Amino acid sequence: MQNKILAFIRENPVPFLGVIGLLSGALIRFVLARPDIADIVWLIVLLVGGAPTVLKTIRKMLKGNFAADVVAMLAIITAVLMHEYFAGVIIVIMQSGGEALENYSLRRASSTLE
Repeated sequence: MQNKILAFIRENPVPFLGVIGLLSGALIRFVLARPDIADIVWLIVLLVGGAPTVLKTIRKMLKGNFAADVVAMLAIITAVLMHEYFAGVIIVIMQSGGEALENYSLRRASSTLE
């Protein structure tokens, strides 16, 4: 069981790192009372986690594939521009976590059918 969890995290690091960054920023903001440092932590997580989502969505759009990912991409970009890093990290976690669960369920269904 533990090996499966570690394999899942290795295959999908963005949602895992997003949650760690979100919690770290919250700890820094509310326990250490340093909102400035918390914003920096959240910005780093937002940029590192959001960049793959934005780039992947742009590639899909250039191929004519417009899906719900476009909304997430726009929300991530808007969060950066409006300095709402906490909200952006939440979006990154939701988007990357959803993709990770979708890939996992697809693999499980495919292996069951085989």
